[in-house]
Amino acid sequence: MGYHERAEANLRPNSRRSYENAIVRLNKIAGARRINSLGHKDMTAIQDGLKCYSPKTATLTWSVLKNALEAARDENLIQRNPAKMVRTVSGRRKPMKVLSPAQAAELIKAEPDPMWRLNWLLAFTTGLRQGERLGLTMDELTTLNGRRALVIDHQLQRIPDSRKADWPLGEDVTDLGNGFWLCPPKTDSGERIVVLDDVMCGALDEWLAIRKKKGVGSPMLFVTGRGTPIDRRIEYFHWDKALLRIGIVNISLSARPRCAATTACVDSPPPPTAATSRRGAPPTSPAWRRPCRGAPAG
Repeated sequence: MGYHERAEANLRPNSRRSYENAIVRLNKIAGARRINSLGHKDMTAIQDGLKCYSPKTATLTWSVLKNALEAARDENLIQRNPAKMVRTVSGRRKPMKVLSPAQAAELIKAEPDPMWRLNWLLAFTTGLRQGERLGLTMDELTTLNGRRALVIDHQLQRIPDSRKADWPLGEDVTDLGNGFWLCPPKTDSGERIVVLDDVMCGALDEWLAIRKKKGVGSPMLFVTGRGTPIDRRIEYFHWDKALLRIGIVNISLSARPRCAATTACVDSPPPPTAATSRRGAPPTSPAWRRPCRGAPAG
């Protein structure tokens, strides 16, 4: 599709791969077709073909088709966009099992590894995305108004065989090697400050002391035993092990509870965890502004 080729330069490598996979799915469902031959019946058939996929996959695939058809209409290749004449596809939604705050607290208490215990705490209580957690660096740790906090300004992605040239022009990315990249958060609102409560501060200090004792030189907060970044497959492996310790299986890490009640179950009730947008910080609190890199904390 010409639309995808033109838009490619503005896509991150992972997004480009998602679009390419969407095109493969569309070709599998509709076959090789000229874009001006697609009509209302074809849209209905494509929607039926997408029902076997998850809602997220079906929505993305439909969006790629709809945008491609709209681009074709703008260039007068077709008179109207047939995708606008049918309802948006929803896909097949599966029931999702979620840990309760008490189960999450039990999982954290049962975790013997301080690094993973800290990771689970951040996952359950801060709402950080997987890439934001695994992409935390030492210079994102700071102190604001006497409170420990994280300055979230990038995420970790692993894209094998990728190059700097594969990223959109001007994108602020850092090559960590072995296919690992630090890149900006998924959205502008992803750049934010997350205040840590007493329980998380204790877990953080425990892991930092172990890092120092081991002589870990990586800029990443979470690392493997070899000092390399952690990819999502490694996290999923340890997540399954953590579930087995408390006798639970088949719950996705994405289905974790995100609530302060988790830390309340782990220890005595801590101050609530706060997430403050760097763009929406109160004007009367200058300390909430993003600290300069290299500047002393606090």
